[in-house]
Amino acid sequence: MNEIYIAKRRSPDKAIPLLVSHLDDARPFVSSIPPAAQALIDAFWPGGLTLVLPIAAGVPSVISPGPGIAVRMPAHPVVLALIRRLGAPIAATSANVSGQPDAVTAAEVIAQLGRRIDMVLDGGATPGLHPSTIVDFTATPARVLRVGPISIEQLREFAPDLDTSHR
Repeated sequence: MNEIYIAKRRSPDKAIPLLVSHLDDARPFVSSIPPAAQALIDAFWPGGLTLVLPIAAGVPSVISPGPGIAVRMPAHPVVLALIRRLGAPIAATSANVSGQPDAVTAAEVIAQLGRRIDMVLDGGATPGLHPSTIVDFTATPARVLRVGPISIEQLREFAPDLDTSHR
């Protein structure tokens, strides 16, 4: 996990999300899945939605330094197949140097990260041009941290009590 922070030049106080192929992949890492989070999962997974869920006891701080752990089920078939083949979630974030534009092709990843990474799996250009929408369920009410491909209006259809003032 530390290698991700080093390669991306990412601050260690910023958590790295877990990518899952099924909600069951996340269960060992989360202490609960609130009903509103489940409603969003049912509506928007797989896709551009990251949920910060309460972290389970005993999960090392290197995985997540805070009270929650970010979890997402991507819609990319290559990533989903890789997670299934490994039989475990993947700690992953955008493949770019922190603060730099998102890399959307393998060539862009190599240009930014070069020798700091061991390999690039080229599954074609990433389908999304925007970072995922993030909703934090460690707060009450749950709050929207970032709006991406899923709008606040879409989120409110399934979780009407979201706090949108912290974005």
